[in-house]
Amino acid sequence: MSRRGDLVPIALLALLATFVGVQVAGARASRADAAATLVESDERPADRSDVPPDSADRSYVLARLLADGPGTYIDAIVAVDSMLRRWPLDDRKPLRVWVPTSSSIMGWSAEQPDAVRGAFRAWEHELPVQFTFVEDSADAQVSVSWVSRLGGEQQVGNSSRSYDAAGRILHAHIALSVLGRDDRPLPAQTARIAALHEVGHVLGLEHSPDQRDVMVARYDGQAVGLSRADVATARLLYALPSGPLGRSAVRD
Repeated sequence: MSRRGDLVPIALLALLATFVGVQVAGARASRADAAATLVESDERPADRSDVPPDSADRSYVLARLLADGPGTYIDAIVAVDSMLRRWPLDDRKPLRVWVPTSSSIMGWSAEQPDAVRGAFRAWEHELPVQFTFVEDSADAQVSVSWVSRLGGEQQVGNSSRSYDAAGRILHAHIALSVLGRDDRPLPAQTARIAALHEVGHVLGLEHSPDQRDVMVARYDGQAVGLSRADVATARLLYALPSGPLGRSAVRD
């Protein structure tokens, strides 16, 4: 049985009840230095009014969620506010990403930009989304910044997304800590997982309840890279139209 096989149908039954008459279809031990909080993204609706009208796609989306949801944590996305958010792919142009290549922050390493670019490439390898790295931050749709440390205890990453009322992500930002506890540079593996995690939020994912997934809220050393559930959830999200499930599911 899939390790998440029972979650999605249960999470969606309550949602489906509102649509009367609509047809719906190796782990590692925890280490103190590795433990880190990977902060969920800050949602900021953009000031956009171009919301397409309700469509018949709603029943298609709900059917796909029930059919393909097991083995994913798509229910965590639905549970937030019944909205699917992702980047529109209609123009097929790569998303423009700016990663600073220098920093005066104590403990910053010239290896960190490559690690962040590697996180974008890892997700790109699994999805119909492409990234291109730009030299001017003003030209970027996604920007990255380095900070000494973030506000929360053991917090090593944070991200924000702006999106329109149809769930189309427009811009995003990632902040990554350079230092961990006791002002020591973060272990390379923790920094790599933090980058993968925040890029996942930028793409539209929410937190997973499983410590083996990159999208778990608190990293304890078990996640070593993108898991099957990480990939399956992201692929399902990008196989569906973005939009609010409570009213309509809008196709790009």
